Amino acid sequence: MFALPLFFVVVAADPGIWKTGPELARELAAPLNAQWAGVTLVDAVEKLSSARRIAVFVDPRIDPTTPINASFSGTPTIDALREMAESAGADVVAFHSLVVIAPEETARRLRTLIVLVDEAIAADGDRGQRILARKSLSWDDLATPAEIVAKIGDASHWNLTIEGIDAIPHDHWRQGDFPAVAAAEALTLALMNSNRTVRVNPETGQLRVTRLPDDVSLTREHRLPPRDADRRLSDWQQTWPEALIVSKKGQAVTVAGLLEAHEALDAILQGRSLPRATVPTKTGKTPLASRRFTLQIAGAPLSAVLAELEKSGITFQYDADSLKQAEIDLDRQVTVMAERLTADEFFRELFADSGIEFVVEGNMVRLVPAEK
Repeated sequence: MFALPLFFVVVAADPGIWKTGPELARELAAPLNAQWAGVTLVDAVEKLSSARRIAVFVDPRIDPTTPINASFSGTPTIDALREMAESAGADVVAFHSLVVIAPEETARRLRTLIVLVDEAIAADGDRGQRILARKSLSWDDLATPAEIVAKIGDASHWNLTIEGIDAIPHDHWRQGDFPAVAAAEALTLALMNSNRTVRVNPETGQLRVTRLPDDVSLTREHRLPPRDADRRLSDWQQTWPEALIVSKKGQAVTVAGLLEAHEALDAILQGRSLPRATVPTKTGKTPLASRRFTLQIAGAPLSAVLAELEKSGITFQYDADSLKQAEIDLDRQVTVMAERLTADEFFRELFADSGIEFVVEGNMVRLVPAEK
């Protein structure tokens, strides 16, 4: 276990110098010649960001002090960033105007989350027109995620009514900016560290902050080719076993899965080679979102339960001082009777009435004091 870094890490510079669009894509493909020995992740990324004019956003769950020992000779810049991210158990996702370094499971789902938020915003025709604009978003030192989300919704940015902002877990970010981002990108990046997203409130028709679901997927229909469709579907399923064929009728197949799974299916059905973005991230452990918990705990200290769970590959992150200041006792007795519970259901029972709020990310569970 280790404490979370205090501040959100955003590599910042003059927003006017960032490369975007095709210019950023070319820079990420350009060869890098560099050598780092014993420097921290944040120092290495800041040097690369400044030298190449690449805006880099580092998720706060990534330890910025992770040591980097690497030598690159003619390595594409995106691959160098990915290698550095791997040192911290993270991965890299590139967008129109910035590169995101995030925990592997977050990175794997990030593009899908943004599409889902984009669809939620666009559900209202008037909102849909406003979200097309790319804007720069900046915030001051010690800003909270709730303040940043409120700023996203204000009239000077995307003019969105967003309910439930007060429920966003409290945190502090370093001063920074998102250059030339769309509304869905800004909201997703601002909320992902809190395990939150936005959905349409069916009662009001407005956007509402809500917990991320265990299953993050898109459901879409694809047209099948007249020949060899079954073999191509089989090839795709071997690459994307987590994706689900919902229905198949005539020349149409409906699939639920990550955005990359849909892109891969389109490529296979059309006989095209797979773009790199459609290759699934390989991880050595089953993400908590795919696991089920069956166990009985009767009057055991919470700290002992966490220690046992860590033996199964789960990592718990928390700031012991913050929990102590909130008068949270990790040695309190807990009783849980779990029968095939999802991770979210299990941890809700485990931390019930403890004053602890949890965020599940891949195989990591972040613990913070609940808002009072």
